[in-house]
Amino acid sequence: MITKKKQQQEENELKLAIAKGKMKQEFDCLHKMGEACEVAKLLGIPVSFTTKKTPTGLQILMKKPGKEGGEEIKELSVSEFMRKYNKLKRIQNSVKNIQILPSKQKLAQSSSGAIAPSFSSEKKV
Repeated sequence: MITKKKQQQEENELKLAIAKGKMKQEFDCLHKMGEACEVAKLLGIPVSFTTKKTPTGLQILMKKPGKEGGEEIKELSVSEFMRKYNKLKRIQNSVKNIQILPSKQKLAQSSSGAIAPSFSSEKKV
């Protein structure tokens, strides 16, 4: 009897750990979905992500403009969504890097020609 109770307790703990992990993954996915929508909007990419709760878990939907003026809705798995999310983040980072480079070049040009007067080569007598 004691072993059966212990085994039942271990099974319940395992189920709880699995449910907790699943909820954490869903929360992370929802957070990244919001971030992906913001990044897409900033980049001018007409795509959005939404979810639907199903008995099996989250169902991720990607919405983008269709060919004939309608809206194209595609179901995504979590791994497919993560690929789309990572692609949007890479595009965002490359755009940030392109914007940062010109400002660094301007800073380098303005500071390269300036020589401080205290470092002049003339000797003071």
